[in-house]
Amino acid sequence: LNSMVSGTLVEGTVQADNDIRIDGTLKGTLICKGKVIIGPKGQIEGEIKAQNAVIEGMFKGIITIEDLLHVKESAHVEGEINTDKLS
Repeated sequence: LNSMVSGTLVEGTVQADNDIRIDGTLKGTLICKGKVIIGPKGQIEGEIKAQNAVIEGMFKGIITIEDLLHVKESAHVEGEINTDKLS
Protein backbone atom coordinates (compact mmCIF):
# COMPACT_ATOMS: atom_id res chain seq x y z
CA LEU A 1 0.00 0.00 0.00
CA ASN A 2 1.34 3.41 -1.00
CA SER A 3 0.32 6.38 1.12
CA MET A 4 0.41 10.15 0.82
CA VAL A 5 -0.05 11.61 4.29
CA SER A 6 -1.97 14.70 5.38
CA GLY A 7 -0.05 17.92 4.81
CA THR A 8 1.59 16.64 1.60
CA LEU A 9 0.98 18.42 -1.72
CA VAL A 10 1.90 16.75 -5.01
CA GLU A 11 1.43 18.37 -8.43
CA GLY A 12 1.82 16.30 -11.59
CA THR A 13 1.30 12.65 -12.51
CA VAL A 14 1.42 9.79 -10.00
CA GLN A 15 1.51 6.16 -11.19
CA ALA A 16 1.07 3.21 -8.83
CA ASP A 17 1.12 -0.52 -9.56
CA ASN A 18 -0.51 -1.27 -6.18
CA ASP A 19 -3.17 0.30 -3.97
CA ILE A 20 -2.68 3.93 -2.91
CA ARG A 21 -4.21 6.00 -0.12
CA ILE A 22 -4.35 9.79 -0.41
CA ASP A 23 -4.75 11.82 2.78
CA GLY A 24 -2.92 14.87 1.40
CA THR A 25 -3.56 16.91 -1.76
CA LEU A 26 -2.91 15.84 -5.35
CA LYS A 27 -3.33 18.22 -8.28
CA GLY A 28 -2.87 16.33 -11.51
CA THR A 29 -3.32 12.76 -12.73
CA LEU A 30 -3.37 9.54 -10.72
CA ILE A 31 -3.06 6.24 -12.59
CA CYS A 32 -3.38 3.16 -10.39
CA LYS A 33 -3.58 -0.54 -11.29
CA GLY A 34 -5.15 -1.31 -7.89
CA LYS A 35 -7.46 0.57 -5.52
CA VAL A 36 -7.39 4.32 -4.85
CA ILE A 37 -8.56 5.47 -1.42
CA ILE A 38 -9.13 9.16 -0.83
CA GLY A 39 -9.22 9.57 2.94
CA PRO A 40 -11.57 11.98 4.78
CA LYS A 41 -8.98 14.80 4.60
CA GLY A 42 -7.67 13.81 1.16
CA GLN A 43 -8.18 16.01 -1.90
CA ILE A 44 -7.62 15.29 -5.57
CA GLU A 45 -8.15 17.79 -8.34
CA GLY A 46 -7.59 16.40 -11.81
CA GLU A 47 -8.00 12.90 -13.21
CA ILE A 48 -8.06 9.40 -11.73
CA LYS A 49 -7.80 6.14 -13.65
CA ALA A 50 -7.96 3.01 -11.48
CA GLN A 51 -9.36 -0.51 -11.01
CA ASN A 52 -11.37 0.38 -7.86
CA ALA A 53 -11.80 3.47 -5.68
CA VAL A 54 -13.18 4.61 -2.34
CA ILE A 55 -13.82 8.34 -1.88
CA GLU A 56 -14.24 9.74 1.63
CA GLY A 57 -12.74 13.18 0.98
CA MET A 58 -12.86 15.65 -1.93
CA PHE A 59 -12.51 14.90 -5.63
CA LYS A 60 -12.91 17.37 -8.50
CA GLY A 61 -12.33 16.33 -12.11
CA ILE A 62 -12.71 13.19 -14.21
CA ILE A 63 -12.68 9.74 -12.62
CA THR A 64 -12.57 6.50 -14.60
CA ILE A 65 -12.94 3.29 -12.58
CA GLU A 66 -12.92 -0.11 -14.29
CA ASP A 67 -14.79 -2.02 -11.55
CA LEU A 68 -16.28 -0.49 -8.34
CA LEU A 69 -16.45 3.12 -7.18
CA HIS A 70 -17.57 3.51 -3.55
CA VAL A 71 -18.55 7.06 -2.55
CA LYS A 72 -18.91 7.51 1.23
CA GLU A 73 -21.37 10.00 2.77
CA SER A 74 -18.48 12.28 3.83
CA ALA A 75 -17.33 12.61 0.19
CA HIS A 76 -17.61 15.70 -1.99
CA VAL A 77 -17.40 14.85 -5.70
CA GLU A 78 -17.59 17.29 -8.63
CA GLY A 79 -17.04 16.34 -12.24
CA GLU A 80 -17.41 13.37 -14.53
CA ILE A 81 -17.71 9.77 -13.27
CA ASN A 82 -17.15 6.74 -15.50
CA THR A 83 -17.48 3.39 -13.70
CA ASP A 84 -18.87 -0.11 -14.06
CA LYS A 85 -20.42 -0.20 -10.54
CA LEU A 86 -21.29 2.65 -8.16
CA SER A 87 -21.93 2.25 -4.44
